[in-house]
Amino acid sequence: MRLSNYPSTLIKISLHVIAVLAIAAFMTGLTVAQTPGGTVISNQASATYSDGTNSYSTVSNTVTVTVSNVSGLTITPDAGSNPSVVAGETGVVYNFTVTNTGNFSNQVRFLASGASVRVNGPGTITRAVIDVNGDGLIDAGDTDILTNGAAVDSANIAQIANIHVLVEVSVNAGATAGQSVQVVLGDATADNQPADSSANEVQTVSALSVNGLREAIGDISAAVVNDGLLRLTLTAPPGPVNLGSDITYTWQLANNGARTVSGVTLNASNQVYIIAPIPLNTALKAGQTFPANTLY
Repeated sequence: MRLSNYPSTLIKISLHVIAVLAIAAFMTGLTVAQTPGGTVISNQASATYSDGTNSYSTVSNTVTVTVSNVSGLTITPDAGSNPSVVAGETGVVYNFTVTNTGNFSNQVRFLASGASVRVNGPGTITRAVIDVNGDGLIDAGDTDILTNGAAVDSANIAQIANIHVLVEVSVNAGATAGQSVQVVLGDATADNQPADSSANEVQTVSALSVNGLREAIGDISAAVVNDGLLRLTLTAPPGPVNLGSDITYTWQLANNGARTVSGVTLNASNQVYIIAPIPLNTALKAGQTFPANTLY
């Protein structure tokens, strides 16, 4: 019955290749469509063979393998950008996405007293929260991670699910155009790195994974620009002028800032208005045509 050894050899080779592929997937840190941790995978081989006269079949024992828990964490964006800001602006919100890239539900830990979030540049962090209801607003139901006296753990985050962290910043009154206000969440060198108990980290919580605790980092910047900046130029004849002659005044209004200027409403019309008093001992010349919505 020498032929019966041959199928047995093939079965051993096939099982060995499957094991190598599983190890390779773990080592490369695949995060897409991972098999959930705790999943039991069963395998059983069968063989059919003949000695030339009779046919035979056999079934192996069942081998089971349990998928290990693997932790993973990312924070986005990296080198992200917010709309531009101006000196003295308040309530500027930076929105981060914190994703559990592991293969089992896990929590995320933020360090005490807001240590996990920092600002670089002319700004001050005024609030930082886990956006519990996901509405993109800092409101009553959110979890504070700035003024907490102890570390804060998020609720469990399902595999490949995420939470949002909102950080509110006030731009310093002395900020100047060309500067940048950057908010950094975490302090890892890259996403999904081994946690090292550093001073500003954001890390996973569960110790039940084969690769230990993980940490990540994200950052968003906003450029400081000039606010709306109106410049009004008035020109007139140098004088002296003769009695009874005309004096022509010219006004030129320009917005030299980086933001749109809103008008005010006068006589039910919303405009940017130039207030031009008529000088003493003069009178407005009749017969002139003025721009639409001029009030005089």
